[in-house]
Amino acid sequence: AKWEKMLKQAAALTIPAFLIAMPLDQIAPVHAFLHIRVWRAVTIQILLLVMLCAPVQFYVGREFYTAAAKALRHGSSTMDVLVVLGTTSGFLY
Repeated sequence: AKWEKMLKQAAALTIPAFLIAMPLDQIAPVHAFLHIRVWRAVTIQILLLVMLCAPVQFYVGREFYTAAAKALRHGSSTMDVLVVLGTTSGFLY
């Protein structure tokens, strides 16, 4: 039940992020709106994607962060550590 709830939370934020990043960006008026610059190279699209993806990365993924920290404290590297390293580097890129 716990993992099912987390999956639903992640999907509720990931599906709109996908739509903003892919198909909606192909519609000319929406594209023009999403690519309005807010500050330097930061656009409305980037802000929306960060607001949608950050909770998935850090709230829904907190189980992985917790398990990875525990493994590292014990001097071992588990799959959780690899998942956290990979997803965090992808998120920050």
